[in-house]
Amino acid sequence: MRVGIVGGGVAGLTAGIFAASRGADVTVIEKNTSGAGAMCGWVRDGYMIDGCLHWLTGTKEGTELYGIWKKCGVLGGVVKTDSFFSSTSDSSTVTFWRDEARCFEEMASLSPEDGREVAKLRRAVAAASTVSGTASRPMKKCEAYLALAPYALISAGELAERFKSRAIRRALCDMTGKRFSSLGLIFAYSAFSSGNGYLPEGGSAGAAKRMVGKFISEGGTYLSGTEANRALRRGGAWRVSTADGGTMEFDSLIVAAEPARAVTELFGVEHFPKSFAKKYSMKEKYPLFSSVHFAFAAKSADVPFKGTSFFDVRRAPYSSVNRGRMMLREFSHEPSFAPEGMSVLQSLSFVGEKECHEWIDLSKKDDAYEKAKAAAAEAATERIKEYYPSLSGIKLLDVWTPASYSSYLGATCGAYMPFALTPATIPASFPARIKTLPRVYFASSWSRSPGGVPTAAYAGRDAADLALS
Repeated sequence: MRVGIVGGGVAGLTAGIFAASRGADVTVIEKNTSGAGAMCGWVRDGYMIDGCLHWLTGTKEGTELYGIWKKCGVLGGVVKTDSFFSSTSDSSTVTFWRDEARCFEEMASLSPEDGREVAKLRRAVAAASTVSGTASRPMKKCEAYLALAPYALISAGELAERFKSRAIRRALCDMTGKRFSSLGLIFAYSAFSSGNGYLPEGGSAGAAKRMVGKFISEGGTYLSGTEANRALRRGGAWRVSTADGGTMEFDSLIVAAEPARAVTELFGVEHFPKSFAKKYSMKEKYPLFSSVHFAFAAKSADVPFKGTSFFDVRRAPYSSVNRGRMMLREFSHEPSFAPEGMSVLQSLSFVGEKECHEWIDLSKKDDAYEKAKAAAAEAATERIKEYYPSLSGIKLLDVWTPASYSSYLGATCGAYMPFALTPATIPASFPARIKTLPRVYFASSWSRSPGGVPTAAYAGRDAADLALS
């Protein structure tokens, strides 16, 4: 069985590893020279920049996803951090500690008048662990769903309005913004506090390198720097042509790339599911998003916090989602990321679809794009120095935007995740098969809401099963 996989990201490599381990002749065609798609990292001036993982679901032994990561070589070792993130507002700090009890006890102490809501939220986090199968002391399933029910149809912003403490309100919206479903934070923190949301050793780049190595060790062929540009059905096989003029034939084809562009370019727009295409026009109900990032070098002794910190800033011109707030993350948990005595700092600011297209349009005008990136970086640097004077000596290492994701991933408007999961959103999963494309299977973070690296892995595994059936 000859299996071709277009896209060498997490979905493609997972599919490749599962298929190759069952004896298939598997070739992964990846347009970029680095492996694992969005799960990537790169070096600037001797510093490693992590382009993807803030946490990784599936780091707890015994879970289904842990088994996938071990088979695919993703984890290496597991790196634990003390906190999920900290949020400071009005001189009060809310920290989502690894120790869940400490987190909620500190919240209740900070704002006794919010004690009842804090207790309900704590129970919801415990319920999420039960539903996810990671709880050390699980509830009854019916109790867990009842505890989660009050949060199912509200946004993070609506959840925040239930609290009197401004610091707690800010903390509940920092990770996702106000529009995203409140269950996003609840399930993410539940995974972290239950030991199922830590980090792979070596960060995104380390995990990507191990995945590629595992695929090759299983006998797979990994063609990096090779772009597939058309797939045609000939005599019961799929013939894939590449940008360099080559052709390859496969019995089954797995498309492990962003589906909107991949289907159109490989097969033709007439094959794209009309019901799914319609969702792109329903911007309020199915919003897309991306982000602007900055990476800095700093002296380790000057960094006044650990982990991920959110804090108040004057309005920044590069973010429409969390205006008035900024995120900064330090990487002391990975000493090899920076020269001795130095640290990497990274900032992420979410932007909506309109701004994504503005960045992409700017990228077509080199001078304008570079000036816009420089202005955004200057504003970010200024905000950081205002809040953390000890970081006055930081040095900018890199800037990347939705245009970077659009170019690197081939992603619609630079969206590296599917539609944002809001309370109004009906989860939109891209189908594994399209009737007009026999022996073609689709696997990506779009395969299941809310997307991300775990979704890509599940989709890749399932696509391998379909391709070999």
